[in-house]
Amino acid sequence: MALKIDAESFVKRCEFAELYDLPVLEKACVKFMSLNRKDFLFSNEWKEFKIANPTLAHKMLEMLAVDC
Repeated sequence: MALKIDAESFVKRCEFAELYDLPVLEKACVKFMSLNRKDFLFSNEWKEFKIANPTLAHKMLEMLAVDC
């Protein structure tokens, strides 16, 4: 599942990782963000994710900042 993260599946994967406490999947989501940050952080998927999941979005950004 972690290998199949793209902009369209990102939201479901992150919510799933958070709901079931799956740190490997959570890190895979952060890795996706890191590898695609120039495009993804300006995408509609990210904008919608931030609105629907502000706390989780903040957590993911913190993880991204530490990971860089």
